[in-house]
Amino acid sequence: MKVFLFVLLSILLVLLVSGAYTFAVACIRRKELPWFEEVELKKTSFGKYYPYIIMTDQWLKEHNAQDIFMMSEDGLKLHAYWIPAEDPRGTIILAHGYRSTLLVDFSRAFDSYHKKGLNILAPQQRAHGESEGKYITFGVKESQDMREWIDYHNENFGNFPILCSGLSMGASTVMYLASMDLPHNVRGFVADCGF
Repeated sequence: MKVFLFVLLSILLVLLVSGAYTFAVACIRRKELPWFEEVELKKTSFGKYYPYIIMTDQWLKEHNAQDIFMMSEDGLKLHAYWIPAEDPRGTIILAHGYRSTLLVDFSRAFDSYHKKGLNILAPQQRAHGESEGKYITFGVKESQDMREWIDYHNENFGNFPILCSGLSMGASTVMYLASMDLPHNVRGFVADCGF
């Protein structure tokens, strides 16, 4: 009986420790990657995207991307870029992926969407970039943030038709968002490579 209890407690301890470790590795915010330091970034799996990062950063500067901030429902200061179109037909709201950046995930999309007459609202998801937050929730809390960005958009920029698009974890964010009660001007969703 003692051996059985010892084995059971050992298994429970291993599960507890491995669960805590997995949570810490997967969900707790880490130091941001050095997106603009080519030599350092090349040491990571994102190194091959450095030219796209520089290209997208330059595009944002050329199009006078505005830094905007709002407070989330749970008190985090969240950041987004706002790039208005000249004669807008609508707005696209973008959600980047896990431990990534808009500069990588939407490097080719910014110009394409903008040329189609779409305003671009590009939030940095909580616990990423300039947005505050300690925990990544894989779309659960991020979708609530996205819902608040929609309200922010409608209050500050008008009721343009809205399309919400996400990549990877951003796709999960958008899929959670699609299940919510949304304003009438949200017209569609693009969920690319959700997990």
